[in-house]
Amino acid sequence: MRPLFTGSRWRITAWQARFSCIALLAVCLMIGAFLAPSIANAQAAPTSTHQIQLAGLTMIDQQHGWAFDESHTHIYVTHQGPEHWRDVTPSQFKATNMFVTTSFFLDAWHGYIGALQDQTQILLSTQDSGQTWQTTSFTLSTPGGPYYFYQINFLDSQHGWLAFSAQGSHPGSSVIALLRTSNGGKTWETLLNTVDNPASLARPYGQSIHFTFANLQQGWATGIWLSGEVYLASTQDGGKTWNKDSIAPIKGADSIYFTQSYGPFWQNSRTGTLFVKYDTSSGNGMPHLTTYQTQDGGKTWLLGPSSPSTWYTEFTSFSFPNAREGFSFGFDGQGQFVLHHTSTGGRTWDLIHPNGLLKPDVDNQVLGGLTFLTPLTGWVWIKDSQNNWNLFQTDNGGHNWHALHPVAD
Repeated sequence: MRPLFTGSRWRITAWQARFSCIALLAVCLMIGAFLAPSIANAQAAPTSTHQIQLAGLTMIDQQHGWAFDESHTHIYVTHQGPEHWRDVTPSQFKATNMFVTTSFFLDAWHGYIGALQDQTQILLSTQDSGQTWQTTSFTLSTPGGPYYFYQINFLDSQHGWLAFSAQGSHPGSSVIALLRTSNGGKTWETLLNTVDNPASLARPYGQSIHFTFANLQQGWATGIWLSGEVYLASTQDGGKTWNKDSIAPIKGADSIYFTQSYGPFWQNSRTGTLFVKYDTSSGNGMPHLTTYQTQDGGKTWLLGPSSPSTWYTEFTSFSFPNAREGFSFGFDGQGQFVLHHTSTGGRTWDLIHPNGLLKPDVDNQVLGGLTFLTPLTGWVWIKDSQNNWNLFQTDNGGHNWHALHPVAD
């Protein structure tokens, strides 16, 4: 049919319009009949999934998160909660000589993995929830051998720090290198290297140092100290220079074998909490917990009380959702699972006997880790006597737990 042209406008007669509609409808019905079976079959196709065991978990919120298997040879991402995962393992993991040493996940899309391959440090990063991975290579070394990735920390997708560590020249010592980026990892600036300048940072015992940055300028370093003193160093220039902070020792410091500091964790720019675990016998007794509080942005720290409810407990894992809320997980003196919870920044601790976990067996079980997203919602992963990893979730602050059965496709 050719439309009739009149003047400068197209004109279609009524019978032509009706015939066109009928013909178009017939064609659509024929196409629909042809495609319908294919569409139905596509919708009915089952999704292939398999059960997985998770031995490391980072939840961004209750729907989005990242996880590793025990050997760190597979990495998973979820957008559907902690029971449904997608395998996003980088192809580089197929190399048998690559070992993952640390990781950091900023949000549901940005993830960073540090690995060592032969004498080279490899940073793998993703900006699309693991669909693609980029690699950056480093060749930092010491007289005793190569560094390895110790810690990754990003404030946002552009600003982050990499910490490298290696065994020092004598037992219990370490060397540290700290790098920074301000363009999403395109380039890295070396802030310090204690091989070249040993006095640039007082290091804690072993390779226990942990860096925390509140903003682009302020940062802190915590770790283990073999005395009643508490190790805390701070920077005001983004990590270029560091000073060991002066903190009052814990009461009874003469009998304290070691301390280990965690944090600081901040309520706001001025109010924060430093959690400290310490042992009062020659490494053979049960540890204690105490805290230090600051009200001036970390310039001064006030020692808080050590709660008797945390005594005689073997602490295995810690999780601090914020500056006031904290959890510890381990065994009590009778070998039973026990949690301690504070909502007062460590001034007081509540004792929790959890329900729903595996039957405790201190000789055969491994407490892999504990993480709380909020004061109510958290996860713990435990290896049983058959070497299987079991994942549990709580929705009421650790009192009751239920088993999860994660699968991946």
